[in-house]
Amino acid sequence: MGVECMRAFAGFACLAVLVPHVAAATSTGTSRVEATATNVWVQTSFSDTASTNDGAPLVLNYDSTQTVQGQTDVAIRVRTLSDWDPGQVHASASVDLTGLRYTACSGCFPDGVGTLRGSALAIASTYADDYVIPGAGTFTTNITLDLSGQVSRIFDWINGTTLAAYQGGTIEDATVFFDFSVSQEQPGNCEGTPCTVNRGLAGGRVEVTSHYDGTTGLTSYGFASAPSSWSNGQHTLTSTDFDVLLGVPYAVYMDVGVTVPEQYSHSGGDRVLAGLDFAHTFGLTTNGPVFALADGMTAIAPSVGLFGNQFTPVPEPGTAAALALGLALLARRSR
Repeated sequence: MGVECMRAFAGFACLAVLVPHVAAATSTGTSRVEATATNVWVQTSFSDTASTNDGAPLVLNYDSTQTVQGQTDVAIRVRTLSDWDPGQVHASASVDLTGLRYTACSGCFPDGVGTLRGSALAIASTYADDYVIPGAGTFTTNITLDLSGQVSRIFDWINGTTLAAYQGGTIEDATVFFDFSVSQEQPGNCEGTPCTVNRGLAGGRVEVTSHYDGTTGLTSYGFASAPSSWSNGQHTLTSTDFDVLLGVPYAVYMDVGVTVPEQYSHSGGDRVLAGLDFAHTFGLTTNGPVFALADGMTAIAPSVGLFGNQFTPVPEPGTAAALALGLALLARRSR
């Protein structure tokens, strides 16, 4: 029995499917990005989606310009990046309603210059089914994961109508979620008959929320050790304990989803930015043992670069270049 996981914008669901066990090492993943932008004042709109399961990084960008009083400026910037490597997933998304800036005309920002809207979504998933802890019998262990990224929110020169929309909850929070799960084919009981079933051994989720007022929230479950609040940088997550059969392959799934829902600006003078950059990354820890093991034990997963219970990332072709591009595109600072 295998497990097929279907990921969706709002979360994920797993469907058990009867398939023959595949002994060969497998590491695979999927990526999806989505970007939309609407500039009412100049009556332009943009919407596009892309997805892949071949390991190719996805980057989707869009700029919309406005011309006011003879000067042209970018009014909407939408940036998305989705990517996976064996043992890691990455996602970044930002919507920047830049407003119209003029150094020579500080008072030339009337209300109603243009209504701007933009949203961005990036999702990446990966799994490998060749994790093995050699030996015989059953062993209790846990898994250590790394999580790092940046959350940015800027509100500057906000029109009263725009601010009311955010305060009234019309504008949803920017969010990022991280999921992991471990499963293994183990002896079971099928209507009174011994059989092999795919058991979910462990799983967890972390959610980071960026509110309109600049505060950030964090919730998590399924972890024995996780941060109690979010701060930009790196965090270490330790799962709860689970029991694996030694010498039997098991699978580890990881997902990241970043969404910046529709950001809204009533006036071209508004400056609104929501950016979530988690390109650095969610995945197996690179700072020590991946699994908690006793002396003399080890863990391997050749398809993800796990040897001697130590993880060395193996980027897919083009990943490093795409991540560098994504980070450059998401670099922002307020005036």
